[in-house]
Amino acid sequence: MDFREFYEVATGNSPYPYQEEIAREGLPDILEVQTGAGKTNAVVLPWLYRKLFHPSELIRKTTQRWLVMCVPLRSLTDQTVLSVSDCIKKLSSAGYLKADEVSVLRAMGGNDNKEDQFQWKMNPERPTIIVGTLDMLLSRALNRGYVMSRFQWSIDFGLFNNGVHWIFDEIQLMGAGLTTSLQLQAFRDEFGTISPSKSTWMSATIDDDLRTVDNVTDKVKISLSEEDRENESLRNRIEGKKTISELTVSKNKCELEVGKNILEKHVNGTVTIGVFNTVKRAQNIYKQLKKQLRKYPKLNDIELILIHSRFRQKDRQSKMESILKDITEGSAGRIVISTQVIEAGIDISCRTLFTEISPWSSLVQRCGRCNRYGTDQDAKVFWFDGGSSSNGPYSTEDNNKCKEKLTDLDGETLSPSEMCAIKVDSAKKYYPTLRKSDLIGLFDTVSDLGGNDVDISQFIRDTENLNVFLGWRDFTQVPDDSMQPLNSFELCPVACNSNLKKFVVAQNGFSFNQKDGGWVKAYERDIYPGKVVLLRSKVGKYSKLTGYNNDIGFEPSLKNEVESFYVNSLSPGFNESEESISSDSASITGKVVELQTHLNDTKKKAEELTSVMLDGDENSNYRQAVILGCSLHDIGKAHDTFQEGLKKVANNGSDGYGDSNSEKLLAKSGGVGRIRYSKKYFRHELASALMLLGDAGVLLKDITEKQLTIYLIASHHGRIRVGIRSGPDEIDTVLGVSESDTIRSFDLNNLTVPECTLSLSSIKLGFDDDSRSSWSHLALNLRDRKDLGIFRLSFLEALVRISDWKASSIVHDDTILEDK
Repeated sequence: MDFREFYEVATGNSPYPYQEEIAREGLPDILEVQTGAGKTNAVVLPWLYRKLFHPSELIRKTTQRWLVMCVPLRSLTDQTVLSVSDCIKKLSSAGYLKADEVSVLRAMGGNDNKEDQFQWKMNPERPTIIVGTLDMLLSRALNRGYVMSRFQWSIDFGLFNNGVHWIFDEIQLMGAGLTTSLQLQAFRDEFGTISPSKSTWMSATIDDDLRTVDNVTDKVKISLSEEDRENESLRNRIEGKKTISELTVSKNKCELEVGKNILEKHVNGTVTIGVFNTVKRAQNIYKQLKKQLRKYPKLNDIELILIHSRFRQKDRQSKMESILKDITEGSAGRIVISTQVIEAGIDISCRTLFTEISPWSSLVQRCGRCNRYGTDQDAKVFWFDGGSSSNGPYSTEDNNKCKEKLTDLDGETLSPSEMCAIKVDSAKKYYPTLRKSDLIGLFDTVSDLGGNDVDISQFIRDTENLNVFLGWRDFTQVPDDSMQPLNSFELCPVACNSNLKKFVVAQNGFSFNQKDGGWVKAYERDIYPGKVVLLRSKVGKYSKLTGYNNDIGFEPSLKNEVESFYVNSLSPGFNESEESISSDSASITGKVVELQTHLNDTKKKAEELTSVMLDGDENSNYRQAVILGCSLHDIGKAHDTFQEGLKKVANNGSDGYGDSNSEKLLAKSGGVGRIRYSKKYFRHELASALMLLGDAGVLLKDITEKQLTIYLIASHHGRIRVGIRSGPDEIDTVLGVSESDTIRSFDLNNLTVPECTLSLSSIKLGFDDDSRSSWSHLALNLRDRKDLGIFRLSFLEALVRISDWKASSIVHDDTILEDK
């Protein structure tokens, strides 16, 4: 079918001319169209059409498998997901899409390995639309995924940089992230990827040519044409008028007077929106309105809603649903008090808008929420100067330039087109620029000798917008080991500053320790952007404040009990986000599986996955390395330390499997609980790699990519990459492996794995007496190969890990040990 038919089925409306152009020509580098002109549908539906329905097989094949929608504000993710999901449902109901043919997901941090949040990793070949915020998505693209296990960083790094089309929406709000997004695209082009990745930057207001030191290419730009402007439906939106007027308030009574004006100027049966520059001001205005409402009996059934960035996801979603629903006929209507979270991308319209001064580009976006559909005949925007103390993320210079322009326009009636045509200079901001050496340095996810990681926050957001994520649960002194890490819907983002750090320490907060496992008391030095902190949901001996309620969000002085959303939603085999260095929850699957069976399963899954993800002759050597790596990845589980630890869990479990004297080699246990190794930090994948670097290397004698295969085996749990670090208190072992450990010979299908005596010499720097290079030399050689590089290498790692996950999820009913 043609794109027009496709679009009408998905939306119930006809496409605008510029949307049809994108479907014909492909997604542009830059999309600049006015607010309300359908930017989201202009990228999502043309991408989906070209991927699945375009008459050209070449275009279907070369269109990126994932569309990643990167937005600057969390509030935008909810509506974007709802809007896109609605289109997918309509296409499915009409029979154009099969069930689960296209996935629409939020990229969220936290301990969310439920099937619906894990499927994009389990099925990377499936066309998928992923929606997330700047910090959640860019941190993944930089190999330092916020609010997720460090041991999964490299998977996301590989998947988000290969065969993906990135959409960066509302770029005027991206700050440092805009520069980083441009640099990342330049580096993907330079270093090479398994399949091409592209980017589109879009906004109603794009002020520069989007060039950086490494991204200097000319960019294809699409904006509204004369044909678009003549379209009646679109013309109503871009020509919707509103009168711009100053609201004069005194600085010392600003919040009181603004609140009074909101109530007096609200028109019954309509929506009024107030947009303020800081969370604190929005909260104060909201409190003022609640106090003053009793003086306005005509507003007795008014809906009053506060929305900002300092809410937990579940609370924020509930508020967004209330904001977007239709006004009840005959009611007083609705007043929405907000921060920047509502200024862009939210498909909402109001009759009356109140806003603090802000940079001109932001003010244009805010005004885009007023008479958005062009149907109000008397829409009004009131602006006021709240003083420099409430500038929030904006500079006084930019705000003053906007104020000068607004003063000149006072009393005029303007449309979005007219406002976008007005140019107001803003101060040039200079952000730290991600350079090639920075990105290469981020490839290794093993912390340095001091246990520290490279801080990527400077490349993602302005300093004042960097967040820590707080969650509340009911516990007293110390959380016990059975308490899982926090889920994304429990988390509340809060600006990472000295006041927040003091609050966390004063309330005896905790963070999850991924070195040793379990919860540890959080000190100021432990609190940094992207960190997750656990707080008590009730005040008591150990905590005097909770700092949160569902109505106004995070506010440090609050003492009320916080509702707990904690639900253990994890399934066996998919618990890696909770792991410490030595934990291995993927080996506790609730069913005994022999080693040979699991290796066969993993090889089969790798063959299926690589036939799609690594097709073509140019990828044949990579495909061979992934498949062989999967068939040998767990041979180190033959080590006595692993077998004894696994069988001990099985013996203590409810099914009684796992005789410690059995000669059977196990890969998975039928027991429950954590594996406790006799050597604390034991890692079977290190044993696997050392076997193949030594006596078991004969198994790789006929393959082209021997070093790549060994690397993929060693890195398949994310603990070993360029570097190999001993556990914190290891002396005579490295990750539980000792010099001269012996692993007995065993049969593996039609192969015999020879007896292996392990040597730790490769972990040392330089070369050993036999001129064998160190592990770091091997890994760096792969990382720096021009035909491989950081993006391809991480993608291959991801394929091995995913194949392993898929194999671990297989239920074997007939794998009961004979000597049960």
